[in-house]
Amino acid sequence: MSGEIVQKQKEALLKKIAEHKSLAKPILDKARKTTPLEVVFMFDTTGSMDIYLSEVQVNVQLIIREIRKRVPDARISVIVYKDHEQGPYVTKTLAFSEKEEEITAFLRSPDIMPGAGGGGAEAVECALYEANQLDWTKGPKGKAIILIGDKPPHGVMDSFDDCLSGRDYRIETDKLVEKNVKIYTVLCNNVTETIKNFQFLAEKTGGKFVTLEAIHDLVDLIVAVSIKESNPLLLQAYTDELRKKGVLTDSKRKLLQGIS
Repeated sequence: MSGEIVQKQKEALLKKIAEHKSLAKPILDKARKTTPLEVVFMFDTTGSMDIYLSEVQVNVQLIIREIRKRVPDARISVIVYKDHEQGPYVTKTLAFSEKEEEITAFLRSPDIMPGAGGGGAEAVECALYEANQLDWTKGPKGKAIILIGDKPPHGVMDSFDDCLSGRDYRIETDKLVEKNVKIYTVLCNNVTETIKNFQFLAEKTGGKFVTLEAIHDLVDLIVAVSIKESNPLLLQAYTDELRKKGVLTDSKRKLLQGIS
């Protein structure tokens, strides 16, 4: 083969590479572009949620770093709840923070530990009330609550009057809709009476409802929901990354598809 032919083939190949880069650049630019993110980790800390709470406490630094690696200016809040008369708190709230050490210290505090409960409704409505007190910024994008629990709020399987603080989850949900906050509900322990309510909370706010089948999927699910709310293209990129690492199990893939 003559040198001239080889040179032409080389030039043709370089041209194709350049064209491919040119076509790929707009997609890559979109994937890198993020909107401001404000996300709340809302967690049931009653006794039945012990292992799920521990999973998040152990991996909280990893969760924060994975989110902020993709959305550097993410603001994160944590709200934990039990039920009335179940211990030292009904709810505890960490305001939006960008400090890893502050978020980690809050979640790993000895004050945040599984308490009694698990037999009936929990104070979800009070946690939603606390979410409405946060300093959400104005605008339609990048605001989400990840609600992780196994029981519904009062007023679903009992009376609204059973909330001793007089909160109504429907009113608090409407207020979150006005703030353009989506609720992603994650059902643990597969409690049947919770399904319809968690579906309602998600559908009402434009979020998604999923059932957690494997506890070790929880960390990646929290990361995936958070970055997706900043840029949906980040979710596909994250899914691809988990696949390449060989850790995209069937249950994890199902979860990530469920929030897309």
